[in-house]
Amino acid sequence: MKNNKQQESFMPQGKDGSPEWIAELLEYHRLDPKGNANEILNIALNRDRLTTALNVGGIENILDALETQGTPMGLIYIDFNDFSEVNNTRGHDVGDSVLVDTSRILMDELRTKYDRRIGQVNPKLEQRKATRDRRTYNPELIDLVFKKLYEGAELGRKGGDEFLAILPGVRTFSALKAVGMRLASKIIETPNCQTSSMGGTLYLPGMERANAIREADSAMYLIKEILKERKQNQGLTETETGLALSGLDGKIKTYTPADMI
Repeated sequence: MKNNKQQESFMPQGKDGSPEWIAELLEYHRLDPKGNANEILNIALNRDRLTTALNVGGIENILDALETQGTPMGLIYIDFNDFSEVNNTRGHDVGDSVLVDTSRILMDELRTKYDRRIGQVNPKLEQRKATRDRRTYNPELIDLVFKKLYEGAELGRKGGDEFLAILPGVRTFSALKAVGMRLASKIIETPNCQTSSMGGTLYLPGMERANAIREADSAMYLIKEILKERKQNQGLTETETGLALSGLDGKIKTYTPADMI
């Protein structure tokens, strides 16, 4: 192994946590004590190896920290539609590519794309193209608004094709709706993205975290059923992307692609 203090792209080979992986990491740390061994270990403990989104442990660590700080946040549960058909008809390699590509689109939008080579978050600074009347639509101003809403945002993989967006910058239902609509629209307008069902809610200090996640999950399943009915009744070839939000009054509001123009 090269003793190269500039070797920021180093990653141990093999399965995370395996004896060989640990041995290589320890050797790297021995040769370069000031290197990024701790960051590599943090990636292994908190990041999903396939998508680089947070893994289940990473999700819990982030939520624990935010809960301890008393930070309100938005939660959006995301489930890919008809994903089992992708695996069954096109193979698991294609399924893995779909997971990577779609989660990366979401992370790009949330500006949380994780570069496994250097273990740092890379902000996406590309300006969103104006698609509405320029007299009433200022893309630079809109981008600044969402930049604020995305502060501290993370995308985590709960397992399989289920993801959770954690949004500490989202404190109101209107902000939750804006972010949810934007994520759904991003999937709708991006070729090769897997259509999804999204369910969101607010998590405020004093609430039970499990209940908040359950609300987001229930909202996601509601919109999934609505989209399935649309598919059957309208003869659609594939399930569309939709959004459902559970408000503090316990009521759920749903939004289909027609609402996301």
